[in-house]
Amino acid sequence: MWAPQSWTAPSCYEQFDSKSLTEESSFLLNLSQNFSWQNKSAKFVRSEVTEIMRDAYTFMIQASPTQVITSIFSKASPDLQKKMNREISRIDHVGFILPQSLTTELVHQAANETGIFHFVRSFSSTIVARELGSKLGIDLVPTQISIFETQVADGKPLAIEIFMPTSQDSILQDWIRSGVGSHIAMRMNNRQGFIELTEELIAQGFQMPAFMNSKMMENPHQKSLTSYFDIPVNGKLMRIELIYVEE
Repeated sequence: MWAPQSWTAPSCYEQFDSKSLTEESSFLLNLSQNFSWQNKSAKFVRSEVTEIMRDAYTFMIQASPTQVITSIFSKASPDLQKKMNREISRIDHVGFILPQSLTTELVHQAANETGIFHFVRSFSSTIVARELGSKLGIDLVPTQISIFETQVADGKPLAIEIFMPTSQDSILQDWIRSGVGSHIAMRMNNRQGFIELTEELIAQGFQMPAFMNSKMMENPHQKSLTSYFDIPVNGKLMRIELIYVEE
């Protein structure tokens, strides 16, 4: 499997089973333990962001949808797990919050230094902006999303979504510490399968975030449907995003 010459994947990723899946995705679950930007030099913080991106890449090339389903959705019925394996095509991206005070220039430099990712686009968030707003009792928190992509051997892109909300650093630190916005996204094969799978997961007791009101969300600009599910893993919540994009 291809890996950039400038960086060698850690050997712990070579054997990747369902147990190690939740352990090695700790770059999301424990982001705040590995990352702190306050009172540190820009160069030091940039290197930390670079390592987070590299860890995210390693996770995405080594993990499969089946491993995520078996590990994270272990309480789903066998029939539902089989349906998920049929309807989910691949891991699409991972996402997490970084403070806007880092500046987009620093984040872009960090991406370049990975030797893996390149910047694709930036745009204003709708879903995460609403979620963050609900936490503060307001409509939304203005949040910029930056997308960085790479391609693997099969030609499919892998992406990182970085959310940069406009809020006080102390609030952002709390959100990062608790994993707000951190997620693994899995791409669905078709619209009907997405709708049925969302409904069946809810019926089997899997919880959506409160701000979604147990309803999938549609982004007409991207022609996409999104459902988030927050699932307890090792004492914290792991967010899984199901996404369908019309092509």
